Amino acid sequence: MGDNLIGEGRNVADVTTAVANGDLSRKITVDVKGEILEVENTINSMVDQLSSGGAADEAAPNPRRIVIVEDDEDAREMLKALLELASHEVHDVSDGRAGIELVASVAPDIVFVDIGLPGIDGYEVARRLRERHTDLPLVALSGYGRSEDRRKALEAGFDVHLLKPVDPERLSTIIAALPLRRRKQVANDCPGGGLA
Repeated sequence: MGDNLIGEGRNVADVTTAVANGDLSRKITVDVKGEILEVENTINSMVDQLSSGGAADEAAPNPRRIVIVEDDEDAREMLKALLELASHEVHDVSDGRAGIELVASVAPDIVFVDIGLPGIDGYEVARRLRERHTDLPLVALSGYGRSEDRRKALEAGFDVHLLKPVDPERLSTIIAALPLRRRKQVANDCPGGGLA
């Protein structure tokens, strides 16, 4: 394989697919919508984890149900692919209103929300989710990491402020640190799975 994995018209999600299929060159140049993205460290870190049986394998025994609310398609697909590689069930949407509705319908274990969403921004999404789901872990996704940015995220109701591009090792650490939430099980129309 040559030095350039990415052909014209390919995007970050295609890079992630290439990683999953094991045909990734260690040197990557990505041109998305005319912009060169800095993804080499993220991709190389992910490849190292996958090849060494690292963080992705560690998350597999306790797969989580995860919601991603991110308007940037490439960032959303990259994060989704990372999480699915670690055996998590992932649901994603591109705007805040749809994110709030999705959380209500799938009852996730954790929600990742981009701060810079159009319409209802990530801070407002967090405030609204926190009103209804006091124990739901919320992770802010942001390209800004100043102390003021972290403070605003915590004040809005986020539990964690995560810088983009997302570091796969940090992502695995955050998810592994979460307690497993008890879902109300219903089977045969009986709470608790009908085991009584």
